[in-house]
Amino acid sequence: KLFNALTEALGPVPIIAEDLGLMFDSVRQLLKESGYPGMKVLQFAFDPNSDSEYLPHNYPVNSVAYPGTHDNATAVEWATSFATPAERKKVHDIPGRGKGFGACKWPYPGHADESCPPCRYPCC
Repeated sequence: KLFNALTEALGPVPIIAEDLGLMFDSVRQLLKESGYPGMKVLQFAFDPNSDSEYLPHNYPVNSVAYPGTHDNATAVEWATSFATPAERKKVHDIPGRGKGFGACKWPYPGHADESCPPCRYPCC
């Protein structure tokens, strides 16, 4: 009802549904009904025992790709300090990842419609 009221009052509203790694069926249904894109966070993808929905080749078309969130380590910090050897292997096994700077364009956007690359700036 809330999203219908927003759309009725304001017209199309640019909303992205937050997905922080635990997606309930009720949320999936809401995304389907509303048409809003959901976020897909790459750092949630690397369980070595699964073909995670967070791997770029599994992103649905109506989604927005992110390497991480403000709560995650940067991708480089995660890979060098936090990822297990099995997680690092899974990163290297993903098709289309590229090497060196080629990795910077990955996962953008995969099957996702949009992507949000990270941006760092000094705080004054």
